[in-house]
Amino acid sequence: MEPIVPKRRGGRKIGQTNLATREKARLSAAVARALTDRALCEDISKLSAADVLRNIMHMCYQSGDYAGARVAAAELIPYTHARVTPTSAPVALPDDLLPDQDAEPDEPGPPGGCIEA
Repeated sequence: MEPIVPKRRGGRKIGQTNLATREKARLSAAVARALTDRALCEDISKLSAADVLRNIMHMCYQSGDYAGARVAAAELIPYTHARVTPTSAPVALPDDLLPDQDAEPDEPGPPGGCIEA
């Protein structure tokens, strides 16, 4: 005996995306075209690697591709945040940022101490 398989009657076909997904894809393509047009208008030699990664991150985030935005942000970190390494020279603090010296008393206190009993 063969298993009973219900027949599909109407609705979305298998594998077809819903309207929200198609709209996100359309917006993503529009953002990509806009960024490409803007990049072609600008002098591409003036763009740094950080600018390109920042544009990719914004494009992915606006289109809803948060995983792609996260990857672009991770690649962008070395360009935007400095990191002190153990091999770098120690930085000397200016005199006004050094800790104060311990205070030395310049005259004796009252006899019997300051607190009256």
